[in-house]
Amino acid sequence: MEENKSNNNWARGGGDLCSAMEITLEEEALMQEFAKRVYDLNEEMRNSETLIRFLRARECDIEKAEVMLRKSAKWFQENDVRSYRAGFTLPQVLADDYICHVLGTDCQGYPVIYVPLGRWNIRDRLKDGYLDATLEGRFYLLEGVIMAAVRQSTRRQQFVLVVDLAELSFYKVAHMDTINVVTQIFQDYEDNYPERLKSAFIINTPWVFPYAFSLVKPWIAAKTLTKVSVLGNRSKWLDTLEVHIPGFSKYIL
Repeated sequence: MEENKSNNNWARGGGDLCSAMEITLEEEALMQEFAKRVYDLNEEMRNSETLIRFLRARECDIEKAEVMLRKSAKWFQENDVRSYRAGFTLPQVLADDYICHVLGTDCQGYPVIYVPLGRWNIRDRLKDGYLDATLEGRFYLLEGVIMAAVRQSTRRQQFVLVVDLAELSFYKVAHMDTINVVTQIFQDYEDNYPERLKSAFIINTPWVFPYAFSLVKPWIAAKTLTKVSVLGNRSKWLDTLEVHIPGFSKYIL
């Protein structure tokens, strides 16, 4: 993916969740207990921001939150995910296809990630033999693009996502390996980056959208779905997004 259309990497993008969100006395007590339980994890996996995110992702069930956090710590370690913060170069054919942009911030200062997913042709790239490179690229998308933008912004705790489905076709989605790649990205996000999404907008939805969405929806948490707005074509999303993300239309018109 490229950054602001200028290189052959997936786009690079942004502060403390605890300081931006009220924590109840019950949550504070749970965080203290949680911290004791996961003392053996590295500092990043047991800081206050991480603990509150994982607690809330599991409705403050500390047992479930600990299981989730430990699985996430293992995922980060086994896949060396943090190494992708330093960058990652996709094969050029993938960089030209899997485009993603960081579009500054919304009206509240949250970083905006724009993913023209409808233009991606994962099916053909997989047929070309790029399955492994595509799967590896998801680590950079999550950690080197989205989280880089979150860490670098003045409000580093969450981000806004705009998914553009213009050019999405039945051919692109009627392919199990493609669906598996997309669901893997969603699953990795839900399992390892809980409470990071502030809001999401899906725009330019074609007739095939309900079918495609039904395939990936099972991998998206119910809490995440409440943050998603499906806005349809340009006449439906233009006014809404211009309010939330001033100047958004100039990026894609």
